[in-house]
Amino acid sequence: MYSYDKKFYKKYGIKVTDDPKLGLTDEEADAFEDSHYIISSKSGTRADIHTVKDYIQQFPHNPSFKNHLSILYGHLDMTIEKKKITLEIINRHPDYVLGRTSLAEISIHEGNLEVAKKMLGEPRNINTLHPDKDPIFHYSEFLSYYAVAGMYEMEMDDRKAAEDHLELMIEYDPEHSTCITLARYITSASFKNLQKRVEIDQAIKVEVNSFPTYTPEPTETPPNLHHEELNAFYLYSESELPEEIKTDIMQLPRETLIADLETILEDGIRRNKYFQEKYSEEYNVSELSFMTHAAYFLGALEAKESLHSILNVLRQGEEFADFWFGDFYQSSFEEAMFLIAKDQAEQLKDYALEPNQYYASRVMALAVLTQIGLHFPERRDEVIGYFKQMSEYHLARPDDKTIIDTEFLTHLVGYPTVFREPSLLEYAKKIDEHKWLGYMMYGKLERIEKDTHKAPEAADLEPMPQDIYEFYNGKHNERRAKYSYFKDLDSLEPPSKAARFVSEVMIGKRTYKTTLPQSDYYEDDDDYRPSRHEYQEPVVNTAPKIGRNAPCPCGSGKKYKKCCLRKAS
Repeated sequence: MYSYDKKFYKKYGIKVTDDPKLGLTDEEADAFEDSHYIISSKSGTRADIHTVKDYIQQFPHNPSFKNHLSILYGHLDMTIEKKKITLEIINRHPDYVLGRTSLAEISIHEGNLEVAKKMLGEPRNINTLHPDKDPIFHYSEFLSYYAVAGMYEMEMDDRKAAEDHLELMIEYDPEHSTCITLARYITSASFKNLQKRVEIDQAIKVEVNSFPTYTPEPTETPPNLHHEELNAFYLYSESELPEEIKTDIMQLPRETLIADLETILEDGIRRNKYFQEKYSEEYNVSELSFMTHAAYFLGALEAKESLHSILNVLRQGEEFADFWFGDFYQSSFEEAMFLIAKDQAEQLKDYALEPNQYYASRVMALAVLTQIGLHFPERRDEVIGYFKQMSEYHLARPDDKTIIDTEFLTHLVGYPTVFREPSLLEYAKKIDEHKWLGYMMYGKLERIEKDTHKAPEAADLEPMPQDIYEFYNGKHNERRAKYSYFKDLDSLEPPSKAARFVSEVMIGKRTYKTTLPQSDYYEDDDDYRPSRHEYQEPVVNTAPKIGRNAPCPCGSGKKYKKCCLRKAS
C-alpha cells in the first residue's frame, strides 16, 4: 500500500502520492530513468525513438514507456505518430490516467470536445476514472488530469469550473509548472472566448433607430420658475451643489417645487439644440447638470405625478442621452424613476414597448421594474407577468424594426433571472431561438438557466436613497448586501486563490521555474519532487496582449487598466 497525502485527502477526497517506487524492478527503474531523460532534455532525435521503442518491447506491461514515446513524437512534431501511440495506450491500458489525459488534450486541440469529455469522465473528478476502486494517484497523474480538465472547461467557456480545477492544483503544489501552464491557458482562452462572444453579439445585433418621440416646441429662452433657488441647478454640477441649497430647496412648497422641477426637465428638451450648439466644443458639466438635479429632487419627493416628465426625457433618443448624460445616464434617472414609479409599474412596461426608443432608456424601465418586484415581494408575480407580456409582444412581432433590439431583448431575458422563476425560461428559449440573445452581458442560455436555479441573493435588491443627500453622496449603496462570492472580501478582488494565481501569472509575478513533460518520472529519493528540483529552462511569454480598456481576464469585472495593469505597475 502506497503512502499518500492524508491532509489533502481529508480536505478534497483525492489520494495523491509522490512515492517514487510504485513497484518498479531495478532494471525497469533504470530503463525508466533513461527513457525519461530522453524526453526531459527536449533534444530527442529519431534515434531516440528506437531506444524508447526497445523499452516498450522490453516492458510491454508498463504504459509509461508508450507515454514517453508519445511525448517524444510531440517534441519532434510527429503529430500523426503521437496520436497513434496515444490511441494504442488507450486500447491496451484503458485505466492509465496519463494516456486518457493525453488523448483528451489532443482532442481538445483538434476541437473534438466529445472525445475529451469521454476521456475525462463525468463529472470531471479524477476519482471518476476509477469509480469502483479506492485509487491512489501519482501527483503527475493528478496534476495532468486537472490541467487538461481545466483546458476542457475553458473550451466550454466555463471559467469558474476551470479555476476550480486550478485551485486543486495549487492547493497541492503551487510551484509546479503545470499550474502556470493552465493559468496561461485560462488567460489565453478567456480572450478567445471574449472575442467569440463579441463576434456572436455583433453578428446577431439588431438596433432600433431611435429619435425623439416627444417633441415640444424648441426655444432658446430660459424658463420662468416659481423658485429662484432652483437657478442653482444651472450653476453647479452634482458634486458641487452646496448642502445648504439642497436643504433649502427641499423646504419649498411641494406643488410649485414639483412644477418647477418638471419645467427644468422640459427645458433640457426644448433648449436641446441651443445647448448642443453652445457646448459643441467644450462640455461644461456645471452648467449642464440641471436635468439630473431635477430628477434627483423629484425622486426624493417621490413625485409620482411626474413620471410623464421623466419618461419624456427618456423619449429623446440616443443622441440626446449621449450628449447630456453619457455614461451616467442610468445613474441620473434609475433611482429617481423607482421612487416615482414604484406604484406605476404598468406604465413602465408600456413605455418599454413604445416604438423607436433608445435601448438604454428601455433597459432602465426593465431595471426599475425588477427592483419593484424585489422591494415589494407581494408584487413579484405582477412584475413577472409584465416581463412575460413584453416577451410575448416581441415574439409576436419578429419583423418589427421599431421595437426588435437585441441589446434590449438580452436584458429582457437577463434582468428577471433575479426572481429565480423557472416559467420565464420558456420565453428565454424562444428569444434565443430567434438569435436575439447576446452573450456578453449574461452568457449563453445555459448560463441563464443556471442563474435561474441558483439560490436568491440578498445583493440583488438595490437600496434606494432615503433623502436628497443620499442621491448625491451615494451612501445608500453601502447598505447593499454583498454577493455570496464576495462575502469574505473587503473589496472586489479576484474571488478565489485560482483567480489571484491567474492574475499573478498574467502580470509576470509567477513564471515557469521548471518544465516537466506529462510523465510519471521520479527518482529513488523518497523526498524527490520534480516541480521543486528539476532543471530550469527559459520560457517565452505567449500570453496575448491586453488593451488597457479591455475587461481584465482575471475575472474581477474591472477594466484591465484599473485592475491587473495597476497591480503590475
